[in-house]
Amino acid sequence: MQQRLRAWAERELLSFRMQQAERSAIRCGDAVYTLAWEPSKGGPVLRTIDAGFY
Repeated sequence: MQQRLRAWAERELLSFRMQQAERSAIRCGDAVYTLAWEPSKGGPVLRTIDAGFY
């Protein structure tokens, strides 16, 4: 299971997206992550949203 999670994190660029959200959080004070099932990809997809637009 750990290998599958690591592979997913690499495909989704998890570390990059977290850094991107943290930079926004410094400016706005908040960060928003969404985790949703994407049928076309056959798995979960992580998205970050600018807190100012949430």
